[in-house]
Amino acid sequence: MSRIVCSCASVSEQDIMKCIREGAHSLQAVGRACEAGVGCQTCHGDVRALISGHVRDLLASGETQGDQLPLFKGS
Repeated sequence: MSRIVCSCASVSEQDIMKCIREGAHSLQAVGRACEAGVGCQTCHGDVRALISGHVRDLLASGETQGDQLPLFKGS
């Protein structure tokens, strides 16, 4: 069982990571995809850390260029 990151919407780290892997690279996109972070916003730091970690992994592996990510386009 994955830890709950967003208590308001009972969203697990596993569910958030699934959304991030599917392209949700901003707090707003994650919120739209799984409702994490749309309530009290206490989890925003954790969600940002998950997004950042995923983006770092993508860049380090060469799977993408930074300019291809919405994170770097101001979106």
